[in-house]
Amino acid sequence: MEGGSERTNQIEESQAQLLCGLPDDIALFCLARVPRKYRTVLKCVCRSWRDLLCSEEWHAYRSKHNLSETWIYALCRDKYEQICCYVLDPDLPRRCWKLIQGLPPGCLKRKGMGFEALGKKLYLLGGCGWLEDATDEAYCYDVSRNSWREAASLSTARCYFACEVLDGKIYAIGGLGSKSSDPHSWDTFDPHKNSWESHSDTNVVPDVEDSTVLDGKIYIRCGASAVSSHVYAVLYEPSNGTWQHADADMVSGWRGPAVVVDGVLYVLDQSSGTRLMMWQKDKRDWVAVGRLSPLLTRPPCRLVAIGKRIFIIGKGLSTVVFDIEKTVNMEGVMRMHPQTIDSEGPYRLLYCSSKGDKTGVMQELEKHVEPNLADYDKRTALHLASCEGCTEIVVLLLEKGADVNSVDRWGRTPLSDARSFGHEDICKILESRGGIDPVGLDSQTPCYEIDYNEVGMDGATLIGEGAYGEVYLVKWRGTEVAAKTIRSSIASNQKVKHTFLKELGLWQKLRHPNIVQFLGVLKHSDRLIFLTEYLRNGSLYDILKKKGRLDSQTAVSYALDIARGMNYLHQHKPHAIIHRDLTPRNVLQDESGHLKVTDFGLSKIAQEKDAGYKMTGGTGSYRYMAPEVYRRESYGKSVDVFSFALIVHEMFQGGPSNRAELPEQVADKRAYEDSRPSLSSILYPEPIKMLLRECWHRNPECRPTFEEIILRLENIEDNLRHERPIIGCCGCIIL
Repeated sequence: MEGGSERTNQIEESQAQLLCGLPDDIALFCLARVPRKYRTVLKCVCRSWRDLLCSEEWHAYRSKHNLSETWIYALCRDKYEQICCYVLDPDLPRRCWKLIQGLPPGCLKRKGMGFEALGKKLYLLGGCGWLEDATDEAYCYDVSRNSWREAASLSTARCYFACEVLDGKIYAIGGLGSKSSDPHSWDTFDPHKNSWESHSDTNVVPDVEDSTVLDGKIYIRCGASAVSSHVYAVLYEPSNGTWQHADADMVSGWRGPAVVVDGVLYVLDQSSGTRLMMWQKDKRDWVAVGRLSPLLTRPPCRLVAIGKRIFIIGKGLSTVVFDIEKTVNMEGVMRMHPQTIDSEGPYRLLYCSSKGDKTGVMQELEKHVEPNLADYDKRTALHLASCEGCTEIVVLLLEKGADVNSVDRWGRTPLSDARSFGHEDICKILESRGGIDPVGLDSQTPCYEIDYNEVGMDGATLIGEGAYGEVYLVKWRGTEVAAKTIRSSIASNQKVKHTFLKELGLWQKLRHPNIVQFLGVLKHSDRLIFLTEYLRNGSLYDILKKKGRLDSQTAVSYALDIARGMNYLHQHKPHAIIHRDLTPRNVLQDESGHLKVTDFGLSKIAQEKDAGYKMTGGTGSYRYMAPEVYRRESYGKSVDVFSFALIVHEMFQGGPSNRAELPEQVADKRAYEDSRPSLSSILYPEPIKMLLRECWHRNPECRPTFEEIILRLENIEDNLRHERPIIGCCGCIIL
């Protein structure tokens, strides 16, 4: 009996050991050095190994001995509009993102969630959905156990907020919250107490665009503000627990996602090409480290740093690696010698080229500004010089290596522009250098001309007046049509007139039920007049003035009409048509009760009367103007989405908000104070509130496209008709 008992004790002791015949400290020393990718296999060996790998002791041991392996976790959205989480081992020779199963069902449809790592756990925080306001719910993913569970709830319900880790605590900062939430608050999570603590500071801005930790402080980029002409940011000082305004010089170059490597701040700047910028603290200046091919980076992007490597993760989990120590052999990166960004900016090259300023052009080229630098319309200095007839500049740029066949967003080359404006000498120079004109004769096709005598302009009835001219009711071949005149202050410029006629040539090809039909332009007239179909029911402005607030079904139906017309313009091939001045006055109603968009592109023509080159212009009506347009920044199709949101708001409200304020004051507050109209829970269905918040988001890249808006509105319309709940969709966050 004693022998049997002794053998049993030996077996139990052997089973209790991690490795048979070795002390546990030696066994732990060996097991801890097995690469992380084999952890799943190790867990299957025995229970003691599985318990060890899931323990805090294992995690602490590997961290203490610098054995931890950092993996990248990304939160994104699948084709079913549900949130999913992927993981990447950055050291594998072949990058392969793996899906993590078992996300909590309650958060699959949410937007604006926080996503952060602390220790060996991932935290999924807050968020909101179509049918729910911001939530305080939190979930935790234990990497060692590969399982999700509920975590301690946030002190404050919030969504679209900043999330950072500092001094072993998670910070949830700013963002949007429930009605009772303090918009100037932040929460801190202490893992030892497993609880959140709420704080408040008036310097905390609710609308957050990006965040990072630098020099032991949290920096929050809040977008444009009156404090800075470009970017506004605050920083958290942990020593006294307060928020302060950040260094203006540093913040001025923070124009994209940021990451910190060895105490140095790097930013992915996509405002002009795609460049990785570095903040030199000692020189208080930004320098360009390298330029990346736009074919490799798919915005919106996030940056993650592991050691000396920066991982640029974009849409569809596209991944580009930038090695700081090996910039010559970067993956997907073209080496560029670091250069200080000139205080006036590289766009001075474009301005000088358009003005024929040879001295200015040479100064910029001597500063190593690339001759092929392009603006947001992809127009280069050679495009502008060819368009303006600056022969000397054309020759100089070609000698300095300018691409003779660079193509702008409309598919035009410098030769296309030179031909359009009749600069024969420049055409010969460009052709001798191999220049081609892919647009060809199509760019010069005249629009449909109508003889002035066919239209009775003398007996015309004035039916409206706008920013660009008067509108008359006339008869053409027995049919009532609208004759729109362009103000002489705009049309007297020959370049403007030439551009306008080309624009009309494009309009005559447009066909859609929700845009007003262009008919032609009057020839042999001393004024610039064009004809469109006449819609006798007037504009949406007239409807709202007469009826006031619309019922939900009518408002959504009207919104769909506008969105479908705008989607047609935005998806026009080969180049999108941006309205730039979408207002209730520019939306007309036909006899069947449907709405049609009109006067698209007129603000673009009005811009042409300003001499010289401009990146942007203050186009459009102030009350409906997107913040980036008012600030005269580069803009795209999303400016129309912003205007659309304000129109939809008026249909539910019965008219514009802030009626007592001047339109320019309203635009100024929206651009620099992030002011937006209020959304009453009584007047606005929850899905409409959610859609409007997205459409007038301060970050243009966060606004949905009209194609997405149509799908959302159709779902809302269907559910309003059948009075059943609406299923929401979720956004994409990559960290």
